Amino acid sequence: MNTPLSKRIELLLHEKRWSAAELARQAKVSRAAVTDWRNGNVNNISLDVAVRIGRAAKIDPMWIATGEGTPLPGYVAQEDGLVEWPFPSVSLDDIKRLSDSDRRDLETTIKRFVAGCLAQQNESS
Repeated sequence: MNTPLSKRIELLLHEKRWSAAELARQAKVSRAAVTDWRNGNVNNISLDVAVRIGRAAKIDPMWIATGEGTPLPGYVAQEDGLVEWPFPSVSLDDIKRLSDSDRRDLETTIKRFVAGCLAQQNESS
């Protein structure tokens, strides 16, 4: 369930408001290399390049290199950008390791809990 390199690169460019040329400069790679990452022609990135990007962008280089974990502590990568993870004591990686059935049960439980809390808030108002 890793985020593909092309998505990680697009997310990075969007979040940092960097051009592809700026990413190439920060990573010390060619503009063509960045194009290959973005187009999915290359699906991996060396750890030394990931470290350069991570330092420049202030994100986790292992996330850039592998897609594992989170780009920033407390955030998760979503289609529309980085989103703050609301549960600091439960990692998204742990939830991803649950079975499909357990994840559905967890989702149902959270949905019911939130609905109940919101209903109580509405009654109090």
